[in-house]
Amino acid sequence: MKRDPQKALVGALSDYLGVIDVMDAKVRGWASATFVGAQHAILFSVANDEAAACKVTALPDIDLPMAGHFVADLRIVECRHDGPRLTATIEVLTIEEY
Repeated sequence: MKRDPQKALVGALSDYLGVIDVMDAKVRGWASATFVGAQHAILFSVANDEAAACKVTALPDIDLPMAGHFVADLRIVECRHDGPRLTATIEVLTIEEY
């Protein structure tokens, strides 16, 4: 991987959701016969309000612009309302653009 896909993904999430608190983030390289990318597991929280909840729910269907990468797949593993914070775990496959 030539570029940092984790940094690009967290930046894209912040651009879309606003201020996020990343509590855990794992990344590992991924490759197929034709593509190079990374698999991500990210646990984050945002302010627990209706707008944030709608945006988190919409994550699998939106385009998260990332410099040098694109999101090939995004899945919400868990989403819970913890008082003033909404906490979510997502799994993402990013592909490096050439």
